[in-house]
Amino acid sequence: MTELQIFVPAILSQLAWTVAFIFAAAIAISVHDTVKKIRGRWGYLGLKPRYAMAYLSHSATRQLNF
Repeated sequence: MTELQIFVPAILSQLAWTVAFIFAAAIAISVHDTVKKIRGRWGYLGLKPRYAMAYLSHSATRQLNF
C-alpha cells in the first residue's frame, strides 16, 4: 500500500468526526437556548412524573385515533 492509500481514509475519518462534533455542538447550543427561554418565562424547568404520564398517555391515544 502506498502512503496515500493509508492517509486518505484517516483524513476522511477525521473530517467525519469533526463534522459530527459541529452538528452535536449546534444541537446542544439550540437546546441550551430553548431551556434558557423556558426558564426565563416560567422561572424553573421541572419534570413531574404525573404530568409526564398524562402527556404520554394523551399523545399515545392521539396516535391511535389519528
